[in-house]
Amino acid sequence: MDVSQKTEIAENESGPVHGDTLVRSIVAITGLPDSSVRSELVEMLSMKDQPSNVTPDLSAMSLDDLRSAMLVYLESINADMMARESDGSDDVPNS
Repeated sequence: MDVSQKTEIAENESGPVHGDTLVRSIVAITGLPDSSVRSELVEMLSMKDQPSNVTPDLSAMSLDDLRSAMLVYLESINADMMARESDGSDDVPNS
């Protein structure tokens, strides 16, 4: 897959990319359906410092918000894998 022209999402002519433009860039880079990307982003952003009853607003998401949410998401995946490894389970998480 050639992503050489699709990896520059940090800025465009009008400044830093954010909100729906950022989401569309992620959809283009991953090739995944828009609805799948949006639901995963909402899940990731919900894991990061959000009250459980508040749905994150993707239209206000910045690249820094995405970075910090992905860090929490990846740390969670790593913790789950480490726990499974110490339990002796080889099952893959269903997320």
